[in-house]
Amino acid sequence: MKSFLAFFLSIVCCFQSIGQAAYDVKSIPDSLRLNANAVVRKDSMFAEIVSLGKYRYYSLEAITILNTVEIELANFAQFYDKSSAIRKFQATVYNAIGVKVKSYSKSDLKDKSYLDNSLITDNRIKYLDATYAEFPYTVVFEYEYESDNMMFLPDWDPMNHQQIAVEKSTLQMAVPKDYDLRFKALNGAPDPKISLQSDQKIFEWQMNNQKAMSVESNSAGWRNIAPMVVIAPSTFEIEGYKGNMSTWKQFGDFILQLNAGKSELPIELKNKVQQLIANCKTQKERIAVLYKYLQDNTHYVSIQLGIGGWQPFPASFVYQNKYGDCKALSNFMYALLQEAKIPSYYTLVNAGSEFEDHYFMPEFCSANFSHIILCVPEKTDTTWLECTSQFVPMGFLGTFTDNRYALLITPEGGKLVRTPIYDAKWNRQIRTMRGIIDENGRLSSKLISNISGILQEDVVALSHYWSKEKMQEHCKSNLSIENSELKKYSFEELPDDIPSIREDIEFEFSDFAQISGKRLFIQPNLISRSNTKYDVNALRRSPIVIEYSFIQADTVYYSLPPGFTFETVPENININCTSGTYHTELSLENDQMQYIRTLEVKAGTYPADKYKEIAIFYHSVYQADRKKVALLKEVRP
Repeated sequence: MKSFLAFFLSIVCCFQSIGQAAYDVKSIPDSLRLNANAVVRKDSMFAEIVSLGKYRYYSLEAITILNTVEIELANFAQFYDKSSAIRKFQATVYNAIGVKVKSYSKSDLKDKSYLDNSLITDNRIKYLDATYAEFPYTVVFEYEYESDNMMFLPDWDPMNHQQIAVEKSTLQMAVPKDYDLRFKALNGAPDPKISLQSDQKIFEWQMNNQKAMSVESNSAGWRNIAPMVVIAPSTFEIEGYKGNMSTWKQFGDFILQLNAGKSELPIELKNKVQQLIANCKTQKERIAVLYKYLQDNTHYVSIQLGIGGWQPFPASFVYQNKYGDCKALSNFMYALLQEAKIPSYYTLVNAGSEFEDHYFMPEFCSANFSHIILCVPEKTDTTWLECTSQFVPMGFLGTFTDNRYALLITPEGGKLVRTPIYDAKWNRQIRTMRGIIDENGRLSSKLISNISGILQEDVVALSHYWSKEKMQEHCKSNLSIENSELKKYSFEELPDDIPSIREDIEFEFSDFAQISGKRLFIQPNLISRSNTKYDVNALRRSPIVIEYSFIQADTVYYSLPPGFTFETVPENININCTSGTYHTELSLENDQMQYIRTLEVKAGTYPADKYKEIAIFYHSVYQADRKKVALLKEVRP
């Protein structure tokens, strides 16, 4: 078998022999340009596992950028830290007819910290902007990368973005002959060709002439339709720690190694813990007291150092310095609970407000985690703790880590579980508004909102960072009422098992009602208009994903100028759908008009054949929320 260096030299020679015609845009088949913003002309990666603690690869990617939509593909970016490095680099830009117009070397790469807000980090990025003024053009990036962190091996993701076609993509990975390389093909990706040469086993994946694809809105995401191969190690080593990723249990054993001895507390803190819990009658009370201590005495700072950023700083470090990252703060809380004789589990999770669960494969163990939280098991319930926040209430995770797989690090190893789902009984927005409309159409109004669960997250987070004045501006923009004047805004967090807030708002709206002769025109739904719209006539291919259930319930009272009645008595609206229900009703008595609106959305993954029904539902809700009512001035003797 050729050595890795031989691979490298053969590809360089091949690349240097390519003539001008190779990157002439006219040579791209019409079938690949269809619906494409860019075309991968050649994507070759040669990777090699050198030992349990080292891998390296050589990459050559030539991509033709057809328009401004995918202009960012002309930017090179590669992460590195103290355990990895870019050994070689060059980039070349070719114009539309394949003539070289610009070249770059390693010295042209810029360098910056990966996390600008980190106190301490090893993680950095080398990057380059190779954009060219005239479209279309081709950018070729060649580089060699080496890493001592075997926890992450390069995946084969030839398309990596929607509306990109692939002319040719190849990954060759060489591993020791007796090494168990783990991989999983997704979405029709081909099986590898496997060959043996000398003391190595060679895996090769190839894709040719793959047309561009697009991800549909409200779907499970790009990773669920694009062909790719996910690759992970079995045994590995990093900075002297040996691990195995073949099963979740074994991976949990590795994390236990990293955390060993990190939860020791100084004697003065042990005494403090005992003082704090002395008067607590239940375990729940003890957890609450210690969680409050954590929130009152520490703050989050991203620290990405050592073992690829996977090992927590000791609990004593957090106690002395009053800060830590998610690993350190969760480990610190674990240590506090341990001193109180309350078992808990350090827990790995892939965090993010996007629906990250779509990208997790429970049947394929990998280090696909980005955050640490804490799980406190109880006989009848489980308490989850987000240890990086100074205001998130005990037991509430929110959209950052809810409803997804997580790995508990138990004394017996890793155990895969799911975090809580917040359904409609948690997620509610209950609003009551009382308004007075004068004879000029001006509305003076008082609005009380009680908002719970995930619906209150953003407002609560902003309230802890923004001034009162900025919160008032945010409130006004959220009401989306033109020509309105905010008179009063107050906000209160309400302690409860389900986190909630109360907002009290007073505002005036100068031209709420339109007056025309004896008629008064009003749009009753002023405060909760849906903006969700689907193309009713679209042809749907993939399932529709609705991520969260919630209920909105509004009751609005309008005091009208005297003597008005409905010109035509409006009918109640009732719309039912697989994914939700909608109801409104209007009544008028003694110059008092009442408007009631209820919208319930049901989370779920719905088959493509339900798309038209769901699209019509949201279209109907959108229209009903903007429906006007005409009132007629009665002629009284």
